[in-house]
This record gives sequence, structure tokens and C-alpha cells, in this order.
Amino acid sequence: MSLRKILADNLKWRAVGRMEAGQSQVEVAKWLNVNKSVVSKLWKQFIETGTIKRKEGSGRKRKTATSEDRYLVVAAKRHREMTAIQLSNKLSSATGTRISRQTVYRRLREGALYARRPMVCIPLTSAHRRARLNWGLGHHAWTHDQWANVLFSDESRFSLNTDSRRVFIWREPGIRYHPRGSLLVWAGISSSRRTPLHIFSGGTLTAQRYRDEILEPYLRPYRDQIGHNLIFMDDNARPHRARLVNEYLQSENIRRMDWPARSPDLNPKEHVWDALGRRIGARHPSPRTLVELRTALLEEWGLLPLDLLQSLVNSMRARCETLIAVRANDGIPGNELADSAKIQSSQSPCRQAIHLSKKKDELDDDNFSEDEKYLPHSSDSEQEPYQDSTFGRDKITKSSGQIIAGKEIAAIQMKMKSVVC
Repeated sequence: MSLRKILADNLKWRAVGRMEAGQSQVEVAKWLNVNKSVVSKLWKQFIETGTIKRKEGSGRKRKTATSEDRYLVVAAKRHREMTAIQLSNKLSSATGTRISRQTVYRRLREGALYARRPMVCIPLTSAHRRARLNWGLGHHAWTHDQWANVLFSDESRFSLNTDSRRVFIWREPGIRYHPRGSLLVWAGISSSRRTPLHIFSGGTLTAQRYRDEILEPYLRPYRDQIGHNLIFMDDNARPHRARLVNEYLQSENIRRMDWPARSPDLNPKEHVWDALGRRIGARHPSPRTLVELRTALLEEWGLLPLDLLQSLVNSMRARCETLIAVRANDGIPGNELADSAKIQSSQSPCRQAIHLSKKKDELDDDNFSEDEKYLPHSSDSEQEPYQDSTFGRDKITKSSGQIIAGKEIAAIQMKMKSVVC
């Protein structure tokens, strides 16, 4: 019979009780079926400490002190682009303590810092997807002349740092990191012209700044040149949908385009930001200060070819068709959508949009569960965060296993290669 290897606390106390009652260590060892040395050590521990609990193992001595752990966390927050090796070297030069890359990871995790991409991913709910599809169905029959009346606008953040999405930074979960040394800009485009590039002078963009710095000096003069057929497009960011802005647009009789929430992939302005960012990145030497970056942005904005803007605006119909096709692959019967589209030759664009929207509502009831039928639809009042990005390159990606716009973006980008080029 093999000897017992582990003794529970209750057996240890019973063994101590037997030895206190006069039994020998050999007798107790036979009763427990353990080696005599085990009982001897147990009795010695009880005599010296008065307890039978095992001492807590100290393990390997911690390599860093509390102050050094705090130094690592502060350094990572001040220099978020530093790698673990660079942080280890920084600690070594400051305190003389050398630690491995894995130790740096562990210390930063204790400080709630993880290696992540700078942006927070934006998931799409079923209501968002339904609103995006309704918008595509309502606009895919628009002609080039109708899209030519639309002024597409957007903000973007340009940084002195790299625009590569392979770069990771140290950030806390659930936050969006705005790199230091960046400029927030605004501009609008149509198929035949562009607005001046506006560079904000720091601070937070509020509804009042949006009205005073953007709508008053840029949108109203643009409307006076184009005429009252102008349709103004901006996303659902909080400053854009404030009551102050809505009242101003109504007082100026400026028509605003309904825009589905969380849909930067549908805005051709995102491709303009990407083109502008590539031109900034290709400059030699590249901008090293914010003053140089401001100058480069203004120069390159004026050099963007009008053919690019026209081709991007003309791609809106292809974007809508791609959006509809992708959503049809997710469960919307394609033949029913095709039947709805056949009527466009006999109806005006407004009636087409109304018919397609009603037809889509009927399809939603047939293709969504009972719970999904009563989900609230996305509206203009829904707020969404800014799509700021380094050099204006902006994407929605997959996060936490949620269904989002990744495949819609991929399909639209494949479509854009043939439309823009």
C-alpha cells in the first residue's frame, strides 16, 4: 500500500491530538500511512508555532519595487508608443534594475494598461444595420445630378505620428487615445468643388464652435453659390445634432441629408482624408512640428485633383448597391429586393425611395425574429463618437465577437478600386 502524500488539516489536528495523548510518532505515522519524517516535522511545527498550517510560500523575490512599478506605469502613459523592451531599457537607465519584456507586461497589466490599437472599435446593432440598409434602399436610385447637389462634410484628426494600424499603444480598456501633436480639421466636398480646409485651434468641438467656425463662414457662402438645391451631409456626432445647429440650419433654409448612425464607410469624405494623409506621409522631409503639419495640410488640400472628388461622389450609387448586396447575403431575399428595384423606371426618385423603404420594412418583419421586430430604429438623434484617426485613415473593425461593418467596408473598398481608379 502506497504512502499518503498529502495530509488534510483535519488529519493533521487528529495526529497532533494522538501525540498529545501519548502515542509515539511511529504509531501515528502508521495510522496516517505516511513517512515518520512527515509526523516529526508536523510535531516540530506545532511545538514551535502552535499551529499546523503550512507557511505561505514566498516564491521568487519580486524583481521590482513598488516605486519602480509606478515608474513603469507613468512612463507607459507618457510614452504610449514605447515597446516593452524600450520601457525595460528606460527603467534600467533610471534605476539600474533590469527586467524582461514579460515582466513589463505583467507590471503594466497590474496598472490596467494593455497593448492595443489606439482606436475603440464601433459595433453595429441590428437597429444600425437595418437603418443602413433602409438608407441604401432609399438612395441607390439617385442620379449623378442629385448626388452633385450634396456637400459631404467630415472632421478628421491628423497626427505627427505614424498612420500604420500595426502600431500598438498602451491604453486602458474602453478608452480612445488621441495622440499628442495632432490637428483636428474639417472640410466639405462635392462633385465639382471643395470648401477650404478649416483647422481648429485646439479645444473641444462644441455645437457653438461648429456653428460659428464651420456653418457660418463656410456652409452659408457655399449655399449662396450653389443655390437652394444644396443638400448638406454631416454625421451624427453630438455637436452636429445639437438643437443650436438644427435651429440654425432651419433658419437658413438649408436641407440636411438623413444619415445612418455609425456609417463612416458610406461617406466618400473618408477616402479624401485617406488620400490627403498619404500625400502628407509622402512629403520629404515629413512634418516634424504642428506648424509644419498645418502648412502641409493646407498645401496638399489645395493640390488634391478634382477628378478624385468627382469619382468619389459618383461612387455613391455603387456604395448603396454594395451595401444592399451585402445585407441581402445576410438573410434578405435578393429576388424580393430586385422586384422592389424594378419599379424605379416608372416612378420618380422620391416615390421610389418611399416604395423601397416600405418594402424593406415588410422584409424586415419577415426576416427578423419577434424580438428584433420591436427594436428601436436608428435615428438622427442617436449620437456617435468622432471618427478621428491618425492621418485621417479611419475604419470600423471587429470587436468582442460582435457583428459589425467589416465585410460591408471590404465590399465597398473592392468596389471603389474599380470606380475610383
